[in-house]
Amino acid sequence: MAPVCIVKPAPNDWDGRSALALVAHIAERHHDTQRAELERLRELFVALDRVAPPSISFTIRTELALLEDAARAHLATTTLLFPYVVALEANERAPSLQPSDVARLLQRLHGEHERLRAIVGCVRRVTLDCLSLDTASSLLARTLDAALAGFEHGARDHADLERVVLVPRVLSLDPSVERDTTPVMLPVRRREVVSATGRHEALSVFCPSERRSFTPEWCSTCPLVREVNESSVRCTPPAIVPSRSVTLPRRTGEDLCVGEALGQHHVSVGLDVTAKAVADALGKHGDAVAVVVDETGHFAGTIDRDLAECAHAGQLAGELRQAGPCIGESAPLADAIACMVKTHQRSLPVVGADGRVLGLLVDIDALHRIVDSKRR
Repeated sequence: MAPVCIVKPAPNDWDGRSALALVAHIAERHHDTQRAELERLRELFVALDRVAPPSISFTIRTELALLEDAARAHLATTTLLFPYVVALEANERAPSLQPSDVARLLQRLHGEHERLRAIVGCVRRVTLDCLSLDTASSLLARTLDAALAGFEHGARDHADLERVVLVPRVLSLDPSVERDTTPVMLPVRRREVVSATGRHEALSVFCPSERRSFTPEWCSTCPLVREVNESSVRCTPPAIVPSRSVTLPRRTGEDLCVGEALGQHHVSVGLDVTAKAVADALGKHGDAVAVVVDETGHFAGTIDRDLAECAHAGQLAGELRQAGPCIGESAPLADAIACMVKTHQRSLPVVGADGRVLGLLVDIDALHRIVDSKRR
């Protein structure tokens, strides 16, 4: 029997085909295949877990759980979205989803694909640690890495099909999804990272619907982003409807996230950076406080410019740092304001969900964001 050749339709092959055919193809070609590949990966994970050292075994089990959770989340999203797309094209009664709900599902699709890709990349790095072990572990690691490479390739094709074909199809069938979202300009934040070996610039953008920061490169592939430039991202995030069940008086900044109020430039320094380097970095842009980070980028304290300028030039940031609180970027801005008032500070270090420093919230930036929100 001649081998069966499966040809993956290119994006432009779908122009004249129905939404029903598109979602059926995605479900059969990608979702069903992904389930089978995950089952195979689970078998290889379990086999490698039996022979790998305890430290690697723990990481393997953790990453497998994350991978399966990400895959389940994506299937749950498409379970809501696919019937909506098919019903729209057939002019039938669509599931009760508001335009903002659909926009949020489209954005969730993108985030889930990125999450899958990141987890697979992490797992492949773990498998490399097993290549130098005994023969059995090395052989299993190579087999697992090959299976992960195939899974990663299929996931990339899957993401491209949904991003290039499915999302534009949804927007063409229901223009209100795009029209009813208000375009906003999200600032690109720049954080100057100073270490003993040099300095570099880290860029990030706070996504109000995901309530976390991403790189501009991530934003450029999001279906809800219209334009990305050096200073801002033009985006149409789904509207977030505030809860109406709360009857207590709301604090100022309660409906805003800390990440939305961050300024556009911050300085972070390593523990081994000299006082002179700290003072120079702060003076360059007129910043008042630098956030000290450890070797993994986690919060380790702060240094104000006056202290850096008065200290001996050779003193290190690890010796000069001052302890204090920090706050998560997704926390209510009202919490940050309350913390600054309680500690009599005019700034507050901000960290991401992983604990790594993202920037510094300054009181004047918080005030400007609150005023701006009341004008809308």
